[in-house]
Amino acid sequence: MFLVNDMSEETTRERELKSRLMPCAVEVTDWQPSELTIAHRGAPLQFPEHTLESYRACAQGGADIDVTGFEPRLRRRR
Repeated sequence: MFLVNDMSEETTRERELKSRLMPCAVEVTDWQPSELTIAHRGAPLQFPEHTLESYRACAQGGADIDVTGFEPRLRRRR
């Protein structure tokens, strides 16, 4: 919920998004620890995806693995 609370409300679009996300953020009140924490593209809600800051944030947040390496890669044929 802290991520939604800290969202900017400078524009109408940001205010609308925050008001739509808030009910989802408060639905779960009894969080249970998990044995495995999986991240995807770092911590995209805190930093832009695939950036060093994002990967550091997910590691510092306790992620055990980031599944980015498992994404299929598109390659150009010659």
